Amino acid sequence: MNYINTEWSMLWIVGCIALSIAISYVLYSKGVFKSALWLRRFLFSLRFATFFILTFLLLKPYINQFITHKEQAIILVGVDNSSSLLANSDSLYYSNSFVKELNDLKAEFEEDFQVEIYAFGEKVERNPIFDFKDRKTNLSDYLNEISDIYSNRNVVANIIASDGIYNSGSNPLYANYPFNAPLYTICLGDTIVKKDLELTSVSYNEIAYLGNSFPISTTVLSQYSKGEKLEVSIYEGNVLLDRKEKLIKHNDEIISFDYKLSAQSVGIHNYRIEVKAVEGEQNTLNNTQNIFVDVLESKQKILLLSDISHPDIAAISTSIQSNENYELVVQNTSDFDGDYSPYSLLIAFQLSITEPNIPIFYFIGNSSQALSLEWFSYLPSKSTLNEVNSDYNSFSLFSLNDKWNLWLEELPPLYSPLAEYTFNSEHHHLFTQNILGITTQNPIFTFSKQGEYRQAVCAVEGLWKWRLYEFLKTNNHQLFDELINKSVQFLSVKEDKRPFRLRHKKLIYENEPLLIEADLYDANYEMVNSAEVSLLIRDEDENEYNFSFNKTAISYTLELNELKVGNYSYEAKVIFNGKELLNKGKFSVLSLELEKISSKANPQILYNLSQKYGGQSYNKSQFSELKNELSAIESQSLSYKEESQSDLINLKWIFILLFVFLTLEWFVRKRITNI
Repeated sequence: MNYINTEWSMLWIVGCIALSIAISYVLYSKGVFKSALWLRRFLFSLRFATFFILTFLLLKPYINQFITHKEQAIILVGVDNSSSLLANSDSLYYSNSFVKELNDLKAEFEEDFQVEIYAFGEKVERNPIFDFKDRKTNLSDYLNEISDIYSNRNVVANIIASDGIYNSGSNPLYANYPFNAPLYTICLGDTIVKKDLELTSVSYNEIAYLGNSFPISTTVLSQYSKGEKLEVSIYEGNVLLDRKEKLIKHNDEIISFDYKLSAQSVGIHNYRIEVKAVEGEQNTLNNTQNIFVDVLESKQKILLLSDISHPDIAAISTSIQSNENYELVVQNTSDFDGDYSPYSLLIAFQLSITEPNIPIFYFIGNSSQALSLEWFSYLPSKSTLNEVNSDYNSFSLFSLNDKWNLWLEELPPLYSPLAEYTFNSEHHHLFTQNILGITTQNPIFTFSKQGEYRQAVCAVEGLWKWRLYEFLKTNNHQLFDELINKSVQFLSVKEDKRPFRLRHKKLIYENEPLLIEADLYDANYEMVNSAEVSLLIRDEDENEYNFSFNKTAISYTLELNELKVGNYSYEAKVIFNGKELLNKGKFSVLSLELEKISSKANPQILYNLSQKYGGQSYNKSQFSELKNELSAIESQSLSYKEESQSDLINLKWIFILLFVFLTLEWFVRKRITNI
């Protein structure tokens, strides 16, 4: 039902009527307007109607409308458009008969249902043209998209036709599915197991250090290859670095190999792991994998200096040594030669050292003397220790495991010297001291980025108890090692002071764009973008390609699309303040052949989906059974009312009516006056 309402009280309509009558009466009363009675009444009515409409519009009237919508029942059909379907002997069926069966299904049910067909693979597409050429399958992406579009709609059935192979996105069993409708699956593809060797995983560290050895572990899945010789080789370019062999003893067997390679030169190294194909193996695209290892000049050296023995030194040292990126040197002050240059960080354990030009991590304790820094000063008052607990602070310099917030309440207390702590400039408390239940601003761990080198202070001792307590409770030192290593990492990181810097991914797939961002800094280390930045890229065949960066608000950006598979080097160049600045690097574009890695169908995932969401699973020869199941679903339209409001002033006929009334009144008055 439609009705008119106003933003003001409807009682004001009485005022509108009274005002309109009064004005009309004044204009057309017998004493004012000399004319016949019927004519005065006619003009009175026109003027009354005009003034009433105008005054009524001042009340901001609007029309409330209730519109009833009917939505037809919806059947959703999602079809796998990936190339793995054509990798088997029945490929002609999918490009011919299968598409025809889909169209027949839609034609049979579209009179009673709204049938929507989608394709999924690299992307989700409505009303597609099937070519089965997509190079990856993202089934969860399809489920999430139809959930967004058709949630709270009249969906009565969902159908997914696929080979069950998904190689992108998350497990479809955990995707969003808000429909109260059964999910039916059609199992496509080939489930026959063939002779195959698949390089399933390669484990390695992305960073290695010059002169060191680094491990690579490979895992190979062999199927129906009993009695064959498995041979796995590692190459850099065309140079064979290592090769290992093993006899396959079972038809289904997982075999692992471990290698040790030597980091002999600085830079990004591309290693190729190859599994030699056995006789009768049809799919060899899953026999090769490329990895990239960035070889750095050396590990960061950290110096721990002290002139006392303390169990905290052992706890700190063990945590740092658990990180292979650090090399720790522990020395007594009497044995130290005074040369800090080889080190990235100094840990001054209860020492007041201020002269080295490197970052410093101060550990304060009962043996510490007064310490005066630009940002912090420490003045001990007595040679006694307070027992303190720890409070977690709002901290943004780096993140710790969420468990720390509750873990601090459980950890044993530490000991802090009675002292005066003074902060002269910016500082960031990670943990602060809680004394007898009273929160203070005395630090336990505090950090500063002031000055040329970063610094930190640990103002307690007894950390060894934290490490021991964690092992007793959890049988590991994960949280304690994280605290020490992240603190060391923050302090020892070398800030990039280069005036011209580039950021980009080192590895992309062939269907991805490569985004390169560039920053240019002036003498005050403020970002500028007044100069032009160019980029020269070389591929493996020494072909050269020139590009120019686009300017953003304060920096530069460049997006490269449709790069061919291969390894590339580049040289970015800018002339700024009369100087030529260069930045060189490398990146690689990997082949996207996910669909060809495995062509064996996985009907189990489809069966699990159907069972989870109240449907059934069919094979591709059971289209008629699926149609019978759909025919049993009642095609019930979903009706719902929608309320809408529209302002009366927006109606064109109102203004047409006003125009007619005023024109007619003017014409009649004019006619009478002329007479």
